[in-house]
Amino acid sequence: MEYKVVIVDDEPDIHTVSQMVLKKLRFQGHPVQLFFLPDAKSFIEHMQGHPDTAVVLLDVVMEDEQAGLRAVKQVREELLNDVVRIILRTGQPGRAPEQQVIETYDIDGYLAKAELTNTRLFSAVRTALKNYHELLSLQQHRDMLWQVTQLMMNMTASESLTECLERFVHSAALLVPSELSVLYLETPEDPLDDTAPPYHLFFSGPDEKSDALLAEESAAVVGLFAEQKALEPGEAARWHEGYVIPFRSRRAPQQGFLYVQREDLSPLELQVLTLLSSQTGFALELFAV
Repeated sequence: MEYKVVIVDDEPDIHTVSQMVLKKLRFQGHPVQLFFLPDAKSFIEHMQGHPDTAVVLLDVVMEDEQAGLRAVKQVREELLNDVVRIILRTGQPGRAPEQQVIETYDIDGYLAKAELTNTRLFSAVRTALKNYHELLSLQQHRDMLWQVTQLMMNMTASESLTECLERFVHSAALLVPSELSVLYLETPEDPLDDTAPPYHLFFSGPDEKSDALLAEESAAVVGLFAEQKALEPGEAARWHEGYVIPFRSRRAPQQGFLYVQREDLSPLELQVLTLLSSQTGFALELFAV
């Protein structure tokens, strides 16, 4: 991931100083890409093409005395971008009083150029990057939990348990992309049909992988699963080449696991997979009624 920082100012010297101060800036090990723009018009055009911009250092007085302030309103109200962090810089604070601007416009900082040291500039951008990252995380958390909630709400509309479990594993692959997602369900022995398979297997993976290859990889995962049966349902564990979360039905003699082949998962991704695993157990109970 590369964080984008935009400096908008009609003074070339400001660009030179900003480049000098920020050129070595990194955030959480990721590089920062700097963009230098001369006016509000080019800034709005940039935001239309780069809505993933993280931080903007925006001059107030450019084409005219209100150019920067109008640009803030355009970004928030017309482009509907409330994630990018905007820091206003002005060499004429009397024309845009700090308290009035902060109360009227959705900004994240107000810096007077005359008082702006290199250290303060670096600190302001670093803090804004942190705020941007936290907002993205919250937005991702909200979106993923909403999708899980929708999945749960629509569960009873499934025509069968098989369709429900297929949707679960495809949802896991969508929310937590990986090389392989597997949902394994053991089935009780049928005394009337000794040819019935001892388990059901559902899987998903990248489009470039064939179903045959995914089925082969999934079967290999199942063959290794015996060592993980001591895990409690809902207990995520690093295992094999990914993570496994077992589930169990309290009303039916069924159990299984959800497996995702990824080396690293964020706390949010683990939470989502744990929710999906626990709801799989709930689905088994629902269809057992």
